Amino acid sequence: MKAHVESGALRASGPLKGTPLRTGFLIFVAEMRNDAEMLVARDPFAIEGLIVSLTIQEWDPLFGAFADKSSGSLEGLDEAV
Repeated sequence: MKAHVESGALRASGPLKGTPLRTGFLIFVAEMRNDAEMLVARDPFAIEGLIVSLTIQEWDPLFGAFADKSSGSLEGLDEAV
């Protein structure tokens, strides 16, 4: 995981609090979903078969600390207002 942090692919990682199982939350930067899946496959917990459930979601951080990775698109938001 250290290599992913150093390369910039892993921007944040840590446990979720108050969950019944030990649950982690990771923020990866990836061009395609398949790239994120490959990064997760190299996670030590995945290698040891310790991941019980996995959800990968695309996120577009328009504001805040990760805004430098934003698409800048507000598509769909204009219709909702």
